Amino acid sequence: GVVRWLGMQLTKTGVEVVLGTEVTAAFLDRLKPDVVVVATGASFEGSGISGVTSQPIAGWDLHGATLTPEMVLRGEGTVGPSVVIVDSQGDVVAPALAELLAARGNRVTIVTSFPMVGPRLVEEMNLPYVYSKLYELGVTMVPNAWVTEIRPGSVDARNLYAPHQVQQIAADTVVVVTMRSPHQDLYFALKGTIRELHRVGD
Repeated sequence: GVVRWLGMQLTKTGVEVVLGTEVTAAFLDRLKPDVVVVATGASFEGSGISGVTSQPIAGWDLHGATLTPEMVLRGEGTVGPSVVIVDSQGDVVAPALAELLAARGNRVTIVTSFPMVGPRLVEEMNLPYVYSKLYELGVTMVPNAWVTEIRPGSVDARNLYAPHQVQQIAADTVVVVTMRSPHQDLYFALKGTIRELHRVGD
């Protein structure tokens, strides 16, 4: 509904919308704009660097079993029978991926640094709907923990408040929902060539 409403407002105000086109420096050079606003967007990192730790998760790059949310949605990589989703965002991304994968028949566990999975769903008033689906699909939720090592077939999940408590969880695939890096190449390619250039977004 929000997307539909915003589209209507753009139509009302006469904003031209061009879809399905990659914006490059050459494309903008043909348009000759006076002002350019680059809304960068961002993509998830696969290393596990997050607000929990400034270090990558040990083993994230060794086994080819670590994916990002975008990779899962694009069908890139192989998703094995057992999936662990590591979440430091606390929003809808990890639960939505869990629902998608569990509905396909995967055994899914969400490990989150928060005291509960998806705390931001509370303020959005979506928690009851999301949780009922996760429980219905048999998704396991492990709060107050972080994955400290990824091994072939399993991960170590350490309790953040009782670090001596470590549980091994079966994992053929690990999906990392943590830090995102901005797409800034276009902004830097345009810098110095556009009279008024702004960078916004992620």
